[in-house]
Amino acid sequence: GPGGPPNGPPTIPPGGGPLTPPLKVTPIAPGSVQRAPPRVLPTPPALWTFAELKGEAVDPTRIRLAWQGREGATHYRVYRDDAFVTEVAAGSPLSFVDETRTPGQSAAYFVEALQQPSGPTRVGPVTPAPGSAGALKNTVVPQLGPVVLERSQKKTGITPSLEAPRDLSVTLTDAKKRIVRIAWSLPKWVTGVELLRDGAALVRTTSAAATFIDDAPPMAGTHVYAVRTLYTAGPAKNIFRSGDSPSLSLRTSPFRMVAIGDSIMWGQGLADSAKFTTLTRDGIRAALNVEVELTSFAHSGAILRGNTGALPAIGQQESLGFDQNALVTPGEIPNSFPTIFHQLNVQGAGPAVKRNEVDLVLVDGCINDVGVMSILNPQSTSSAVRSAAQTKCAPMATVLTRIHALYPAARIVVTGYYPIVSQLSDLAALPVLVASAVGTAALATPLLGIPPDPIAAIGVIAAAIGGTSALRTKLSESSDAFYSASSAALTNAAATASTQAGVPSMATFAPLPYEPKNAYAAPSSWLWLVPTGAVANDQDDVITARTASCHQAGVLDRSVGRPVIPGAVAPSNLDMLKCERASMGHPNHAGAQAYATAIAKAIQPNMATWRERFATVRRAP
Repeated sequence: GPGGPPNGPPTIPPGGGPLTPPLKVTPIAPGSVQRAPPRVLPTPPALWTFAELKGEAVDPTRIRLAWQGREGATHYRVYRDDAFVTEVAAGSPLSFVDETRTPGQSAAYFVEALQQPSGPTRVGPVTPAPGSAGALKNTVVPQLGPVVLERSQKKTGITPSLEAPRDLSVTLTDAKKRIVRIAWSLPKWVTGVELLRDGAALVRTTSAAATFIDDAPPMAGTHVYAVRTLYTAGPAKNIFRSGDSPSLSLRTSPFRMVAIGDSIMWGQGLADSAKFTTLTRDGIRAALNVEVELTSFAHSGAILRGNTGALPAIGQQESLGFDQNALVTPGEIPNSFPTIFHQLNVQGAGPAVKRNEVDLVLVDGCINDVGVMSILNPQSTSSAVRSAAQTKCAPMATVLTRIHALYPAARIVVTGYYPIVSQLSDLAALPVLVASAVGTAALATPLLGIPPDPIAAIGVIAAAIGGTSALRTKLSESSDAFYSASSAALTNAAATASTQAGVPSMATFAPLPYEPKNAYAAPSSWLWLVPTGAVANDQDDVITARTASCHQAGVLDRSVGRPVIPGAVAPSNLDMLKCERASMGHPNHAGAQAYATAIAKAIQPNMATWRERFATVRRAP
């Protein structure tokens, strides 16, 4: 074309003119010789010769060998690890498949090229042995065997190992029915899978399945899942297995709660749905999205321990001279027995509780050891109440230590009490409370000036009180003394038990955010009033059922520390009155909610651990 190719030799434009592009001339020094650079030719590919044995894995149980023919060879012999395997005629395909291998197995192969002579070998005349007769003659000697012409290089063949399935995941698709979905990704070589649960084969498949639904895991809390690859090969259908995949554990049993204690823990006067133990259960269920199982042994009137002697072994009763199991009554009926320690050590150690799966224990106790009658008795002193609380609440540390021994995985929350009466309590309501809880005799003091039968004459009480606050002051002082001393003792018990167990925060005291306005008959009271029916909303949720139970039982615990064997002693009028009105001074709906809030705050640091423990989806890293 015009001007020549872009990189071609210079051309002369039509009509003359300079070269396009300009010709470059490199001058040569006189006497020098200009030589062209040497031409480098590509290296031809190496020829495949007999010496170069080729081998490759066909699958996890087969190695294929191939080789080039050797001139003059009549047949070939194949060796594996220096042992003869087979022979291949020269006219056949020069290859061999070793089908005796196992996954991940190696072997060294080589092939010999041999030549078999076509006939017998003739040799020259043989000289007879000395002294023998006979003429000289030619002798025919049979060929002894083929001649090895060449041996190939050794070739190592390795079958691929079976890989375990990858990306294992387990999902609790239905917590209530405990249905688990297991899924995984399949590797290259697979004809089936083997799913393991807790180290034992759960199912074997003959197809390359990648999911399985476990709809019947045992009731035990946590299960471990893993999966293996299966590979079937050979005429005998031998089954080979990979190693296990990384295992995943999944908690399939519910979150387990145990409650032990007195009437506060029981929820005196409250419907089951309104008790703070139930509210706590429901809150955990919502926060963790798991089923929560609550087992409560608490009941009204329970004392902390029956004696201060040596602790019995787990499952054994305290040495009190009677069978506490025979004293079990409906939870609403005040009864010192079974003790809180018995609730734990005997009832809580029985088959009703899966001890190693308990996640949370709620416990209270010691107000009945001190005595509500002492706190609400105007003739008691605040110093005496304080001293009793310090002494009677201290054994909680022993109870907490036993809780840890029984339920080693559990977090323990100790709930406290509250000042029953404050300076904001309604003056007119207090004499009725004292008469119902302690008896009218407690009011017979010139200081108070209250009639001997305030329950029958509530209006007279209010008039008799006039403007005095003497009763309220006395009860408020005793209430504050019990509240502060018991809170300190229970806080110390939780810390002591945690230190002794070597588990920080094993037990935590959950203080109630209580204010004077929340006291009995105060403006924002968290407590039930005496259910006389004389004041609006003084009836608790279960008063009808409780009254029936009181009369059906026919006998009540009349004094702290002294059991009443059923049928032995008839109840007094005060015993029956205290039973019927047992909800007085106990948390109402607002109070139960306050307890639930305090417990939620106490267990908040443990929520991350529980979320991990009860994760509904687990995936292999």
